[in-house]
Amino acid sequence: MRLSRIAPKKFSTRVVGITLIAGLIPVVIFFIMIEIFIHQFPAETGRAIYRGQEEQSQRSERVIQDMAEDFIRQKAMDVALQLDLYLKAHPEMTVQDLQRDPDFREIAVQPVGKTGYTTVLDSDTAVSRFHRDPRIENRDARFMSDKMSELYAIVDASLGGRYARGFYKWETSDGTIRDKFMYIAPLSGRTADGVRFNVAASTGMDGFMAPVKATQDVSHSTARYMQITLNRLIRSFSNMGLLIAGGGALFILAFAFWVGGYLSRAIVQLREATGAINRGDFAVRVPDATSGDVAELIGDFNRMAETLSLTTVKKQALEESEEKLKRTNIRLQQEITAHEHAEDRIRRSLKEKENLLAEIHHRVKNNLQVISSLLSLQSVYIKDEKALSLVRNCEDRIRSMALVHEKLYLSEDLSRIDFSHYIKSIATRLFQTHGVDSRVVTFSPGVNDLLLTIETAIPLGLILNELISNALRHAFPGGREGRITVELDSDDGHGEYTLTVADDGIGFPAGVDSQNAETLGLLLVNLLTDQLGGTVELDRNGGTSFRVAFKEQTYKRRI
Repeated sequence: MRLSRIAPKKFSTRVVGITLIAGLIPVVIFFIMIEIFIHQFPAETGRAIYRGQEEQSQRSERVIQDMAEDFIRQKAMDVALQLDLYLKAHPEMTVQDLQRDPDFREIAVQPVGKTGYTTVLDSDTAVSRFHRDPRIENRDARFMSDKMSELYAIVDASLGGRYARGFYKWETSDGTIRDKFMYIAPLSGRTADGVRFNVAASTGMDGFMAPVKATQDVSHSTARYMQITLNRLIRSFSNMGLLIAGGGALFILAFAFWVGGYLSRAIVQLREATGAINRGDFAVRVPDATSGDVAELIGDFNRMAETLSLTTVKKQALEESEEKLKRTNIRLQQEITAHEHAEDRIRRSLKEKENLLAEIHHRVKNNLQVISSLLSLQSVYIKDEKALSLVRNCEDRIRSMALVHEKLYLSEDLSRIDFSHYIKSIATRLFQTHGVDSRVVTFSPGVNDLLLTIETAIPLGLILNELISNALRHAFPGGREGRITVELDSDDGHGEYTLTVADDGIGFPAGVDSQNAETLGLLLVNLLTDQLGGTVELDRNGGTSFRVAFKEQTYKRRI
């Protein structure tokens, strides 16, 4: 009653008031929502992003840590197996003999991950017998008990030929503290003087965690930029919203006055006609006595009345249409979810295949090393010098192939090998194998950084093994001094290369045809050059120089 007393009596005034109030309510609500949105949404979004990043980082770190521990444990077990095979092949060797043996040292001290390595300890006294740092060899591990108690606790737990593992803190030369993981595996055999070894494999966990940290940094940076951009957009949205709200209020005020005056003339007729339709009289019509929007409204009303007189809206049809729309939305949502799951499976599958390929190269290298050790074991029982030479040549060839796979699984690119590092590694090993003093016969590599596919690297590595071995055996008899030079040139991206292996020794025999030689080494050089689609040239001036021109090979599908 009180509201009716204060309400305006004139219909047009009421329309103006109602229109104004109805128009301003959404504006006020919109303004309040903008204020709430500005204060709440950025903070909630930031907290949600931070929680998601932290949870994802923790899961990633746990997975990487488990993989790293398994990798270090497997490395220790592999090296222990190789050393056991070597001890069985050389049962007469003592600890001092083994420390002078380059082959045994190469097996005992191997890289682990990016920064780690393996060492060999006395399983009864904890004395370091083989270590990358010569200053630590033959020292008792107890000297670490004060400064690195965690490391010594792991070593102490392995005494007596037991397996041990654990984490410890390691201080680098620049004072940085790093977390490392160590796994110690005992050997089953003993040396000739009764010493039993333990193999300790350790490496820094930060090398494995580097991808996770890099991903976290990128994620945090992205989140910060998103937050900054979001704040800018919200501020722009707020300013635009206030401008729109002000303009809308003015428009609503003007529109309310216009509507009030315009609708008051036909509203009574529309109200009466509506009452008639509500009573079921669909034949009623409103006279078209106005123009503009009201005239269109009256026309729409008359058409609606005519339509209602012919048909009625069926509730069942509307419900069926609504149900069909719901089913369509459900199927669409299922298809979107299935597509997202498929993309996630593809990403996981790609990552698993990359890890599997690296593990395959690692396993192939280890298996080739085991084969080489078995040949070394067999050579102990060979008395014929010619047969012994053949077996040892086979060992060199197998090791050259194993070195390719070792470089691949240590590389970030699993399809190509840095051949410049490979050349230096294989030359160093051949000098040690043939017992050649590098101060008497020097090695001069002339190779820039060059990446080759595995299809090219394996045959080219065997060719390099044969040519350097041939020079070490025949070019410098009687302790003669000299130089061996290896050069590898490319033609600036056209896939053609030239390998030159030269020495200034006594020279290639004049009566021997290198293209039709009966020796297995030169026969392999010619066959492998043909496999690379290349040619071999021999230059006898000033020593011996083999020049191999070839093309880089690409992977060919075999299935």
